[in-house]
Amino acid sequence: MKDLLIFVALTPFTAPLLQAAEITFFASGVDPNDPSTYYNVQQGNTPTCWAASGGNVIAHWQKYNAPNAPAIAQSPEGAYAPQGDDVYWTYRSLYNGYSGGWASTLYRYWLGHHSGLGLNGYYPISDADGVLLVNKPSGSGGFYESYYKTMEEVQKVAWAWLDVGDILSEKNYTLELSRAIYYSLSAGHALVIDVKNHSHAITLWGASFDTETQLMTTAWVTDSSGALFSKTGMSKILINDAGEKLTMNGEHYAGISIVGRWVAEQTIDNAHFLGLNSDDVMAFVRSGVPIPEPSAFALPAGMAVLGLALLRRRKRAGLNSAGVA
Repeated sequence: MKDLLIFVALTPFTAPLLQAAEITFFASGVDPNDPSTYYNVQQGNTPTCWAASGGNVIAHWQKYNAPNAPAIAQSPEGAYAPQGDDVYWTYRSLYNGYSGGWASTLYRYWLGHHSGLGLNGYYPISDADGVLLVNKPSGSGGFYESYYKTMEEVQKVAWAWLDVGDILSEKNYTLELSRAIYYSLSAGHALVIDVKNHSHAITLWGASFDTETQLMTTAWVTDSSGALFSKTGMSKILINDAGEKLTMNGEHYAGISIVGRWVAEQTIDNAHFLGLNSDDVMAFVRSGVPIPEPSAFALPAGMAVLGLALLRRRKRAGLNSAGVA
């Protein structure tokens, strides 16, 4: 028994992997090394990164996390919801102008076109001079209105994390954004990230978080245009806390030419969530719920090692009693 007690006492020190300072999540079913497990539709020469990345998220949500997943939803007119890359191509063919926009608006059109969203389906945009324009996609949309019947219900599951810098300090904004992203990924949902002062959107499929600071440290993303990261697969990038907002440091793209400027970091300006109740997310981030320490799993793991030691001890005793040296 004495040697067993010594073994148990040393167990926490002989399992350094259990003391890791990070925890990692990927959206449901996603393997960063297997392109067949995620979506990465290409936008071509159109400014529709927001629709491409939003289409990726909708396609994933419909496959894994929609109310009737993986069944196919229908609009009030009976049209079936497109799947996979067809989400993006359907919206792109309906939308007039191919102008820049917001993934969260695509979410709301897809879920609740008839629920009074976006001026009864009209989509507000701004031209180069900041003048508000209005375009209206044709087609039905509202493929999930049998589940989300009002604008309020749709907005609770299809929304954007808006910049609240005028209410919170930049540091708090960074922390709460990290927590919201953690909440999304741990629930199995991918999301859209706006970067470069809202001038580009990419799809976030996975991330690691520091369990002490609760800040995101690593991200796995796809880029529908290849403007920042590879458009042929998933890129693993480092996330830094610049003291104001989270920044992405392209470890494989140290020099990126943007409007004649060479930059190495991109600020994360916004995140668009689909399939989460916004009230729950706000309650999660406002309450300051900490990210669980990986070391919380050390005790069960230690008990498993202890059980293995007891089993080996018992087997050894049995073999010895049978006369085997």
